[in-house]
Amino acid sequence: MKYLRIISIFLLLFAIKMPAGIIQVPDSVETIQAAIDSAVFGDTVLVAEGEYVETIDFLGKPLVIASHFLLDADTSHISTTIINPGSLQAPAVVFATGEDSTSVLLGFTITGGRGATKNIGGGTAKMGGGILIADASATISHNQIIGNQLLGDNLALGGGIV
Repeated sequence: MKYLRIISIFLLLFAIKMPAGIIQVPDSVETIQAAIDSAVFGDTVLVAEGEYVETIDFLGKPLVIASHFLLDADTSHISTTIINPGSLQAPAVVFATGEDSTSVLLGFTITGGRGATKNIGGGTAKMGGGILIADASATISHNQIIGNQLLGDNLALGGGIV
């Protein structure tokens, strides 16, 4: 039993000290959300240029999700690495599970978002067309947030970001 305890402690310490990994989209996984789903805390999701028609949710994980801007600071990556939820009535990016400054979105164009409906004070509001931040304080840097909207509600907050 003592031997098993020592091995367990060793494995736990090894796991804690393992360096964060890099998940490449679309080389390793096809979508950004699939990369987030498979990521462990501290990983980097590195996204190649292209348009990703999806809504992404950080799921409370401290991850860096970045275009190739992260590698070379070339701003042309920002306009050519796009997150767009397409026909979904949803924000393009969601931070709603207690993310903090270690959850980073870097170097994207966020477009086509249409917001999420939330209950507020007995009524409903549409919030966060491009990026929805609820109960979170993520780091959002070097992104272009354009062409997002909120439609059909009397109470609407943040067509681009809220």
